[in-house]
Amino acid sequence: MNPKAYIFMLAVFPQFIRPQLGNIAAQSVALGAITAAAQIAVYGGVALAASQLRVWLRGSSKSQTAFSHWLGGLLVLTAVWTLWMGWRVA
Repeated sequence: MNPKAYIFMLAVFPQFIRPQLGNIAAQSVALGAITAAAQIAVYGGVALAASQLRVWLRGSSKSQTAFSHWLGGLLVLTAVWTLWMGWRVA
């Protein structure tokens, strides 16, 4: 329930509707169905991955420590990359 996503869709959606290609309502329904299917696939995949990760992390404290180290390293790498890109632009 992200209102920003709906506002974004209202701004972008009309650009893909072409009156010269036929019924506007049919095009809108088709584009809406494609958007809904993509969101179900992406958010469904994230939910399934998160549930599997939860099972793995509950399995042992060793897995929790390994994941914490991996995630911390990823955050440090992201910070270094952001700093590097900021210096390149400046």
